[in-house]
Amino acid sequence: MAYAKKAASLKPAVTTQPSKPQFKPDELPKSGYIRINTLVQFIPFSKTTIWRKCRNGTFPAAIKLSDKITAFSAEAVHEWLQGKETV
Repeated sequence: MAYAKKAASLKPAVTTQPSKPQFKPDELPKSGYIRINTLVQFIPFSKTTIWRKCRNGTFPAAIKLSDKITAFSAEAVHEWLQGKETV
């Protein structure tokens, strides 16, 4: 009987993924470079979708800053966003 009570109390914990911080679009840097992890907080696409859109030419191309660092031009991203607002 004690075992049944203990087993019932050992329910698996429900885990949830932390939500992405939501930033206002005007907080997106206007100049310089934006890394992919920052970009996905402002644009409603996953990293995979952004890379696919880069390959297809429907999103600004990434710029290789070093062997291990790739970023996007903030100016190009803002131009792309402005083009999306007019559509």
